[in-house]
Amino acid sequence: MFLPKSKYKGPFTATGGDEELLVKSTLKPYRGEYIITYKNQYFNGATPQEAKYELILKKVHLEKEENKNKHKGPQQTFIVPSEADYKNKYFDRHFAKDLRSKKIVEITLKESNRLKKVPGNITVSLQWFLEGPAKDTEYRGYIYYGAETRNRKSVSEATKVMKGLDIFLKDLGEFVK
Repeated sequence: MFLPKSKYKGPFTATGGDEELLVKSTLKPYRGEYIITYKNQYFNGATPQEAKYELILKKVHLEKEENKNKHKGPQQTFIVPSEADYKNKYFDRHFAKDLRSKKIVEITLKESNRLKKVPGNITVSLQWFLEGPAKDTEYRGYIYYGAETRNRKSVSEATKVMKGLDIFLKDLGEFVK
């Protein structure tokens, strides 16, 4: 590879310790001369022309491995409405769908806000009505839509964003008093 002198620093000597270098392809420790490019990449050799393989800092490699094992997907939570929600006659429910596994889970508002920044997830919120009766009733020729009908409408709107939510939420009268 060719790089002008202004595009790399070095040569430096790798000896181990806190700044231990590993050969990126084999993860074996590296001792000897190396350079650092303007893209903050490490290569063996005293010049770019001598570089045969890329190196990586051991601590950077360990951080990547550690982060790889961390669960970044949606964390399911069982949400129950509070007394204040019952006074308000509805509460907001939040759901997330992992696009890789297609799994849908109910989550908190805080988790919903976090997942909006994480690729591979869709989040949606909907109003869930708590005021009874659950079923539609007729009074003097007027139909009063029950909580199930209003919840079905909320779920239908949210399903436009998150396919499969209508299958996930089967009990539309859940939490209705």
